Amino acid sequence: MVRPGPDTPATSAVAPPLSYEEQIVRLEQVVDALLPCYGIRSAQRTLLQYENNAVYRIVAPDGEPLVARVATPSGRSAEAQRSEMQWLEWLRRESDLIVPEPVRNLDGALVTSITPGGAIEVHPCVVLRWVRGEPPTPGISPALLERLGAFTGELHRQAERFAPPAGFVRPRWDWERLFGARSILHNEEAMAALAPAQRAALEAAGERIRRAFASPAKDALREGLIHGDLHRDNILIGEGQVGVIDFDDCGFGYFLFDLACVLDSFHRRIATGPADYQRQREALLRGYDRVRPLPSELDEYLAIFMAMRDMATVDFILGSKNANVQAWGRARVAAIIDQLQRRLDSAP
Repeated sequence: MVRPGPDTPATSAVAPPLSYEEQIVRLEQVVDALLPCYGIRSAQRTLLQYENNAVYRIVAPDGEPLVARVATPSGRSAEAQRSEMQWLEWLRRESDLIVPEPVRNLDGALVTSITPGGAIEVHPCVVLRWVRGEPPTPGISPALLERLGAFTGELHRQAERFAPPAGFVRPRWDWERLFGARSILHNEEAMAALAPAQRAALEAAGERIRRAFASPAKDALREGLIHGDLHRDNILIGEGQVGVIDFDDCGFGYFLFDLACVLDSFHRRIATGPADYQRQREALLRGYDRVRPLPSELDEYLAIFMAMRDMATVDFILGSKNANVQAWGRARVAAIIDQLQRRLDSAP
């Protein structure tokens, strides 16, 4: 077990690949070593998700529910996770937004890096307090949607105030990240999973979006620290209040990208039809606009950012080595690429 100070980087060495079952056993070993670093023993744990990281619900002996997140070697580095926790601590201190509260370990560090017995790789881990609530469901009221819009606007307003400390490391969610020279489009191993026509469609989409961002109207768009993954499962409704969890993808990008993520998720998973989606869209944007005025070019760019959201999903699926992601993701790629093209075709 490694109990680092706050600046210990995440490192890993090449190790033989483990089966999915062996990976789960390894992750349990990490959690066993992690919890004592927070003074927690004999806790109940439930694996909630395992993709590029593993997320556990932990119930401490005193009954307090917590979240333990274990990064895999392909997940976020210790520096990136520490930066995420710094952002969350700042939001908790400077705003009334309902977001997860990081828990520091017994050494006072935000990130604890664990090497389980007999292993080579290092797993950077964080622990957070549980946020109560349930994801939105069909029939959500316009009032709650306005609150979600206002929450998103306030999150962006706080991002404009936030001064990242030295060593702050988070990804960028922009054209270069999704379509540029270092994107998945230039990873030959990952792109081998696509048919030539699908690859050509993504390359053409990247060029169309590049041209859109070359427009003078783009100068009216604002950039900053965004959530980056604001879909249904990361939005919690409880006692009429809105909370947001899972800032693992927070990074720098256009604020409209977050709104596109919300709208994409509600369109696919909440709205019961086009008219219902239009009502949800109007309520969400109305709430946002009360906190941060929306750009006049909103309709021109929202379809583009929703297409970029699709590309972020394709990037995640094709770049993941996780068996779960490959199982649900590879079958969805074709439909996602088709949707991406339809969105660009609908853009003004």
